[in-house]
Amino acid sequence: MPNKNKLFVNIKKLVSEPLFQGLVLFALVFALFLWFGASSYFPDPDSFYHAKIAELLSQGEFHQTLPWQQFTVLKDYGIDQHFLWHIFLIPFVWLPFPFGIKFSVVILASAVILAFYFLLKKQKVPYSWWLTLLLATLTPWTFRINLVKANTTSLLFLLFGLYFIFKSKKTKWDNLAIFLLAFFYVWAYGGFILLPFFVGLYWLISSLLEAVKSESNPNKFFSWLWQNFKFFLKAAFQKSKIFFIISSGAGMLAGIIINPFFPKNLLYWWDQLIQIGIVNYQDKIGVGGEWYPYPIFDLTAGNIVLVILLFVALGGFFVKIKKQTAASWTSLLLAIFFTWWNLKSRRYVEYSVPFVALFTALSLRDSFSFYKVKDFYKTFLKYFKSKKIVLSLIVLALLPIIVLSLGITIKEQQSTKRDLSHGIQADKFLVSMTWLKENSNQGEIVLHSDWDEWPLLFFHNTHNYYIVGLDPTFMYNYDQDLYWKWVNITLGKQKTDLCTIIPEDFKAGYVFLETDHTGMDNNVNNAGCFELVYEDQEAKIYKVIVGQDERAD
Repeated sequence: MPNKNKLFVNIKKLVSEPLFQGLVLFALVFALFLWFGASSYFPDPDSFYHAKIAELLSQGEFHQTLPWQQFTVLKDYGIDQHFLWHIFLIPFVWLPFPFGIKFSVVILASAVILAFYFLLKKQKVPYSWWLTLLLATLTPWTFRINLVKANTTSLLFLLFGLYFIFKSKKTKWDNLAIFLLAFFYVWAYGGFILLPFFVGLYWLISSLLEAVKSESNPNKFFSWLWQNFKFFLKAAFQKSKIFFIISSGAGMLAGIIINPFFPKNLLYWWDQLIQIGIVNYQDKIGVGGEWYPYPIFDLTAGNIVLVILLFVALGGFFVKIKKQTAASWTSLLLAIFFTWWNLKSRRYVEYSVPFVALFTALSLRDSFSFYKVKDFYKTFLKYFKSKKIVLSLIVLALLPIIVLSLGITIKEQQSTKRDLSHGIQADKFLVSMTWLKENSNQGEIVLHSDWDEWPLLFFHNTHNYYIVGLDPTFMYNYDQDLYWKWVNITLGKQKTDLCTIIPEDFKAGYVFLETDHTGMDNNVNNAGCFELVYEDQEAKIYKVIVGQDERAD
């Protein structure tokens, strides 16, 4: 019996360890995400581009331009803004496609969940495990982090960064850590400015809170204001805080300059971050679907439990506003910031949901003393003086909520699985691109029928060059006149002068079009200067039979 009791104590101790709980959480989430990704389809065509870049790197090919996009700005400075992430992908592209690349997604997405859990544990948030498990089931966030994109890598850098940012006392090792995170963040993801922004925001909030909590009661308003301003300056310019800010900024600048793509990276980021990310031409040209906003119902339907907790946390935040820490204030502002961007573009859901969840967790921690279930239970027990009555009331109150939440959660996970299991088949255009590779000259330009076909064409065939890909803004900024000529051709609006425009303006030797582009197909077929040389259920390929001399020149 003593041995059994000792075993029970050891098991109980093991189960209560954060590391053990984290591993269990990782295993559960890993299994869920593995189920999500168990198909040969990709919902996002950019998956093929990332897989191909990693494959080229694995073969020792390092490119600072993208000649495969002949009529975009990337032709001259198509740098790899996800270089570090693509390096990480190399072992996975050695595995059979598409399962290797999908396996990498499962690992990184699960790692994000684990990092979020340990951040909550370090912040002493009660029930961190359950709150993190809730995050892992929220849609459409789980859909976004299970795409072949670098957003999971970005979240890992930010969550690790917050661990050091939220520490009350910064050591020289913390400064070194934030420097290295900021440095490698530049190499891994284009949104690297976020980490120094987080550091600066927390510095401002923590300094303001220190000033507000200081004792200052002059009779006159302006005297009070000046006194508090001096307190703020004293708090803000503490040596440890300034060194931490300098470390994050220096890390970012070092990552920009000590960079395999410098100085072309500056030109690229101008187009990618400013022209596409901030300005965005969605009112002028047809950009990718991720740049358009979610309908508000789609955004909240899969997050109903989080929305309820959020309103509770907001109520507690303002009722107990004096108890709020710099971490909860910072997470509130980050939640507002990313939600605002999310209302403009659905792609920012990958940031808005986890930071709303982070604020919710921290505010609940700071606001509610009854957040501990044992204390809450004891309070009820004193009032009703009967365990049966208390347990019955709890079951009656919680059972409908639990059943409803489970029903919604199961439905949403099935929806995410369905969305991730449909889209683009891994071998789409493989046969047509193989034929083209074997029957065309090296570097011969192919005019294709849509910009989102490019990642697949590029993945299956780097022998040829193409027109535009990744985002139409790259071509629009390169040459607006050519952009509209290409658009009108692909939409079937340009019915005349094809024999001049395609071989002379675009220097194209072949025309590739999907079979659903019937207008374009009819115009090319009737032009009299294109020969149909390949056809299957997916696509057609026409060869340009005039203008060969001009293209050769």
